[in-house]
Amino acid sequence: MADRLAIMHDGRIVTTGTPTDIAADYPSTISFGLPDGMSHRDLPVIAGCQVAQPGPKVVLHTDQLQASLSELLSWATSGGATLVH
Repeated sequence: MADRLAIMHDGRIVTTGTPTDIAADYPSTISFGLPDGMSHRDLPVIAGCQVAQPGPKVVLHTDQLQASLSELLSWATSGGATLVH
């Protein structure tokens, strides 16, 4: 177990820090397609989640992956929306 990490790309160190610090710099990505007739404006506001790419294929960035996914899926289930890949 390490207290600090160094991540290399092409032979160069690109970032260093604690695992928590590094993870905080790189949010998780959630991507999905919306059913016909829906737009990203129909999505719920999810705390800590940002729409990175609106459109028929939505890309969200979040620092709280499990909480964001749970809220998104709960919204889809309660509204009868099927999210597609």
